[in-house]
Amino acid sequence: MRVGRVSAGTGARAGVAVCLAALVGVFAACEEQSPTSIDPDGVPLSVRTVEIEIPWSEVGSRLESFGGFGSPSVIGTSFVTNGLGGLVDARTLVRFDTFPSGVAVRDSTGALVTDTLITIRSGQLIVVADTADADSLTSWTLGAGVLDQEWDPRTTTWESAIDSVGQGRPWDEAGAGPVRSLGEATTVIGESGDSIRFDLDATTLAEWADSADSERSARIDLVAGGERVQLFNLSVRLEIGSVAAPDTTVFRDVPLVERTFIYTPAPEAPDGVVRAGGAPAWRTVLGLEIPAQVNGPAELCELAGCPYTLTSGALSRASLVLQSRATAPAAFQPVDSVLLDVRPVLAPDALPKSPLGNSLIGQASIGPDAFGASPGEPLEIPITDFVRAILNAEDGDDPPTDLALLSLVEPLDLAYVEFDGPDGPGAPVLRLLLTVSDPVGYR
Repeated sequence: MRVGRVSAGTGARAGVAVCLAALVGVFAACEEQSPTSIDPDGVPLSVRTVEIEIPWSEVGSRLESFGGFGSPSVIGTSFVTNGLGGLVDARTLVRFDTFPSGVAVRDSTGALVTDTLITIRSGQLIVVADTADADSLTSWTLGAGVLDQEWDPRTTTWESAIDSVGQGRPWDEAGAGPVRSLGEATTVIGESGDSIRFDLDATTLAEWADSADSERSARIDLVAGGERVQLFNLSVRLEIGSVAAPDTTVFRDVPLVERTFIYTPAPEAPDGVVRAGGAPAWRTVLGLEIPAQVNGPAELCELAGCPYTLTSGALSRASLVLQSRATAPAAFQPVDSVLLDVRPVLAPDALPKSPLGNSLIGQASIGPDAFGASPGEPLEIPITDFVRAILNAEDGDDPPTDLALLSLVEPLDLAYVEFDGPDGPGAPVLRLLLTVSDPVGYR
C-alpha cells in the first residue's frame, strides 16, 4: 500500500479533529468504567472506611453455655488444693502399672541372667510438683493414702467413683475415700527441690505386687490450705533384692497408668455470661443475625445514604468484640495466659454435641489479669469470612450463623474464663469496617 504525505492544511486540521474526537471517546469510556468506582453508575468523589458497632441487642440471636467437654484425666497433669479461694478442694488420683516379676542381674559367674526370685525390700511413692512459680522457701505438705476402691479416670467425680452410662458407683466417702494413710511429707522449695516422697508400708507393697488385678491406686491431698499445687509426675520406686546376686540391689521405677483429679464444689452453670475452659470444659455458643441494612452512623448516612445495604464487597473487616470479666468464684480464675479458639457451629440442632467447623482465629491469647485484677479487657474475634458467607447467601444456602467460643485445648486447666453477656457493662458488639463512596451519577 502506498502511503501519501498530508500537508499542514485543511486535511491536517481535519485529521487532528478526528484524533481528538477519538481520544475524547476513549477517555469517556474509561470514566464510565472507572476501576476505582464502587458504584458502577457513577464516579466516587471520595472513598472512605467507616466503622460501625452494632450492639448485641440488635444482632444476637443466641447466647448459651454448655459444660461437660472432656475429662480432667486427659490433661496430663493434676492439681491438689485445700480451700482454694476459701472454697475449692481438689485431690489427685493415680493408678500404677504392674510391679516387675523379675530383674536382670549378673550372677556369681558374671553372666547376665533374669532373676524371677526377687524380693521387694522397700518402695516409695514419689510426687514431683511444679515449683517454677513458687517463692523460695515456700513449703507444701502433702498427704498420701492407698485407695482400694475401683474407679474410672474418665468419669470419676468428687461424689462418684464411676459415673458412666449404665454404670454408676459412688465413693464409700465423698472425695475418693476412705484411704489407708501413707503419712504426710513436706517439701521446702528452696531447700528440698520439687520431689515429695512417701514410704510404702509392707502391706501396700505386698498387695500391689500380688497380681495384675491389684488396684495399685493412691490419693494425694494438700494438707495446708489456700494453695493450688500442680503435680507433674508420680511414680513408685522399688528397691529389689535378687537371689541370683545377693549382694546386688536393683532400683526400678513403676510408672503411673491412670491419673486424674477430682474437686468440689463443681461450678454452677453461668447465668447470662460467656464462659470457656475448665475441667470438664465449658463452651459458649453465640448466634448472630446479620442485618441486611443499617441506619447509621451519621458518617455513613452522609456519605452513602441510609438505609445502607450491607454487601460483602464493601465489607473490609468484621469482628465480634467481647469484654473480659472477673471469673467467679475467684478460685476458678486462671493463673496463666489463656488460649481461646472460635469455630462455626455446623449443626445447631445437635447442640451441645454439634460438630464444629475450622478455626476462625487459630488461637487468641489473653492474660490472667483480665479475669481477675484487671477485668474489662477486650477480645476482638475476627469473623470477616463468616459474615461474608452470610451476606453472600442465596436462596437455598444455609451458612453457619452460630459461633462457639472454647479453650484451644479441652480441657486444659481447672480454671475457666468469663466475658460479659448481653446485660453486662461490656456486652458483645459486632464491629464492621465498610469501604464506601459518595458517587455522582451522570445525566
